[in-house]
Amino acid sequence: MKKTIFKTSGALLFALLLCSISGSAQGDYHVGVTWGSEYGQESAENLEHFYVCSDIHYEFESTSGWVSNNFFGGSTTASNVYQCSDDVRDTPSYDYLATFHVGHMWPNMVEYGHWELDYYDEYGMPHFVWVVDGEVRHYAYYGSQGSYNGIEDAYMYSHGGAKNYFSMIWTCTNADLFYNQGTEYGYYESAHGTGVVGMPYAWTQLLNLDTTGYGANPGASDFCYIGFENVSKTFLEAFEGSATYNYGDFVRQFFHHALNHNDPINTALDHATNDMGVYQITAFNSPNNDLYYGWDEEVEGFEDPWRCIMRVYGDGSNTLGGT
Repeated sequence: MKKTIFKTSGALLFALLLCSISGSAQGDYHVGVTWGSEYGQESAENLEHFYVCSDIHYEFESTSGWVSNNFFGGSTTASNVYQCSDDVRDTPSYDYLATFHVGHMWPNMVEYGHWELDYYDEYGMPHFVWVVDGEVRHYAYYGSQGSYNGIEDAYMYSHGGAKNYFSMIWTCTNADLFYNQGTEYGYYESAHGTGVVGMPYAWTQLLNLDTTGYGANPGASDFCYIGFENVSKTFLEAFEGSATYNYGDFVRQFFHHALNHNDPINTALDHATNDMGVYQITAFNSPNNDLYYGWDEEVEGFEDPWRCIMRVYGDGSNTLGGT
């Protein structure tokens, strides 16, 4: 598995995408983007994140019909993620957006409450104070400066949908609703007006995604969202005990098969799993594959382990680019 190095400066953020199609009179282009927040990462894991994002970018750049940018590092901010999605949506020459993001999640507790009269001043003008009644758990992941410029579900929603046909968000807890065990991945929180809850809903703007996107008959929505319920695997962890390959290599091979070989998403998951060379784990749904069947993870501060799993929502039979 190759490890190439590409890194885009903030000054060139979206110019490269535009330059990629300059002078072209016709044809639609697929856009592939990689994001990675270095916030809170250990150095060795962070370096592997950097290499993997670079390699995914290389796969996009090497595939006909795609334009790509690697926004790993300082360019991974909420405003840039939202702007990128809007730019693809609003540019007629772009017909498809594939997104990969790696980093840490953050528990985004959004307050709700009401205004109460505090006092009247000497002119008889009323002064009010905001009283917090409670919080709603929203879903988010860190940007380059942590939660300060992190990506949040309620804000992502208005930039999602449209051409966001494939999203792989490699962070903790951003594929499902906390402790919901795969029964729900999003909703609109109307009781207190805090907005959209759940990253799959925010990225796709759909609440009817097939929850068994990797299956015999995945839904035909054209959209696919892949992420983790509860804890995600670290890139440097050995894939199912492999002496050779880690979960970063699994991601590399998934994109290699999905782009270079034009495999459907589910087939690319199968081939990437097989490439890891683990005995009797030759497909994504092979027995003992943690990603498909789940695993228990001890979490500091909690008595019981968390049940963790990679979720594939939507249309796993589709190919990246929709071709």
